[in-house]
Amino acid sequence: MSKIEIKNLTFGFDTMASLLFDQANLVIDTQWKLGLIGRNGRGKTTLLQLMLGEYAYSGTIKHQVEFTYFPQKITDKAQLTYECLQELSMFALWEMERELNLLQTDPEILWRPFDSLSGGEQTKVLLALLFVDDQYFPLIDEPTNHLDMTARQQVADYLKAKKSGFIVVSHDRGFVDEVVDHVLSIEKSQLVLYQGNFTTYEEQKEKRDRYEQEQNQKLKKEIGRLQQSAAEKAEWSRGREKDKQGKPTEKGSGAIYDTGAIGARAARTMKRSKAIVSRMEEKAEEKKGLLHDIEDVDSLTINYQPSYHKQLLKVEKLQLSYKEQPLFSPYFF
Repeated sequence: MSKIEIKNLTFGFDTMASLLFDQANLVIDTQWKLGLIGRNGRGKTTLLQLMLGEYAYSGTIKHQVEFTYFPQKITDKAQLTYECLQELSMFALWEMERELNLLQTDPEILWRPFDSLSGGEQTKVLLALLFVDDQYFPLIDEPTNHLDMTARQQVADYLKAKKSGFIVVSHDRGFVDEVVDHVLSIEKSQLVLYQGNFTTYEEQKEKRDRYEQEQNQKLKKEIGRLQQSAAEKAEWSRGREKDKQGKPTEKGSGAIYDTGAIGARAARTMKRSKAIVSRMEEKAEEKKGLLHDIEDVDSLTINYQPSYHKQLLKVEKLQLSYKEQPLFSPYFF
């Protein structure tokens, strides 16, 4: 058993306005069957590529195992499938036949040209190659893309039966639910780990989001109360300062007593008002981090533009005849 440790991972493409990963931290046990999920464009495939060392990044990714990636690139698809696989990794024939049998696939496909295989057969032979050597840790990216329902279930059963761990990326929630025991979610540039399958993840995520939304509403009310109190204090102090001079339209409306004392009280009140405003700003900063992992989803809208075109033509009961015999039934359009 070994670990994969990600520490302070920071990465983003130059063309993107924000980072994909910002000081992300994670420790993975290589015995876990881990499902990597996240919305489109959040960096699922990129994370696998970072683990493979394909991009420069800030932070560290430490691992004692070597990674192997699916789907592998086949350079000459006209070759026999066996020859294509041998170019990717050395293996004994019986090992590959064993894995294909576990995938409920006839090993005879090894002796057919790779480009003659169906999409599902190509997926199966490349998956089998991942597990021929258990010294590698598989990174599996979208294995169900070319599978029908039967092949999908065969691959799911194959991965479930494996004793070794892997990371799999898939948009097929049912498939992920069947094959994983941990879920890694990319949530706003952070890596959040959940124990259990996809159903467990959804339940835990929903509870977590609901709690943080409730806390957020409470904090908003507190900030509103502080804002109102600060505004009232500031208005009172400004009013007391004006009392020293009085109203020019009202005779004898100026301060009778010590205007300095009135001004001092107004200043003290203004000072307290500023303290309240400062407290409010501190609360506002707390609020910024409250919904750290709750993602907003834009609602789908249709930009409907009504048409005011007039009807150009309307045809009813159009029919042609030859020698008083109709050539076709009446047309309407």
